[in-house]
Amino acid sequence: MDLSIELLKTFIVVVEEMNFTRAAERLYKTQSAVSLQMKRLSEEVGEPLFCRKGKTLALTEKGEKLRMYAVRILKSHEEACIGLSGSGVAGNITLGISDEYTPIIFTKILAGFAERYPNVSVGVVCKPSPELKKRVDENLLDIAILAEYESSGLLLRYEPMMWMASRTYAYDGGVVQLAVYPDYCIARNTGIEYLAKAGVPYRIAYETESSRLLRSAVKSGMAVSPVLSRVYRDDHYRQLGSEEGFPELPHIPVTLHRSKDRNDEVAEYLLEHIKKVFREI
Repeated sequence: MDLSIELLKTFIVVVEEMNFTRAAERLYKTQSAVSLQMKRLSEEVGEPLFCRKGKTLALTEKGEKLRMYAVRILKSHEEACIGLSGSGVAGNITLGISDEYTPIIFTKILAGFAERYPNVSVGVVCKPSPELKKRVDENLLDIAILAEYESSGLLLRYEPMMWMASRTYAYDGGVVQLAVYPDYCIARNTGIEYLAKAGVPYRIAYETESSRLLRSAVKSGMAVSPVLSRVYRDDHYRQLGSEEGFPELPHIPVTLHRSKDRNDEVAEYLLEHIKKVFREI
């Protein structure tokens, strides 16, 4: 029996999603490729790993047993990679992000990368996506994570949007008071577009470049904001839906860009780490 790390990684993502289509999106693979990998893994184990309970995908008894082993194997593999290869990598690199993505960047990406590669210094630049794209193209920035519809970068994920409101907010059916980023922001423009299409009156009450100030305006209960939903999972906020008169928002592409001048191992390690984090969040 040969349980490859790649197959086990795919298996765990499928288990987490319990949906081959969503798992394929997280892994940047086609659904058929994921299905083929799971077929290969089942053949290695000698028994089916998944079964159907109605329309729901579930683990078989053997699949559940493999899940427990896979978690331990992948954890040991990660620790070995860190211990054997991480400490010898050194250098400097710059990473560009939009302000609204800073919670994920600092808690998930930078902290984990610093632990694995302590001798690499990462400089962070917070700017609007159009400015970050320009800097990468001009080789003034090494790597950038952008939220934009038209992009030549590597797709990290389609990020769902939501209408963010305070826990106490109640829409009275009148003019919606908005808290938004300036007009370069894709979430702002998308939210306004969908309000207009739905015939919902709105007013821009708060405009700021600061995610902290935007959250404060929403938390006060005086405004709502169209945002990337994964970024603002917090007990202080709730999501508004169609039952309250707000239109359903689309998913926004989040893409990864690299300067053509950065083809070294430091850039490769950071790129792979970012992709890994986005597969897991």
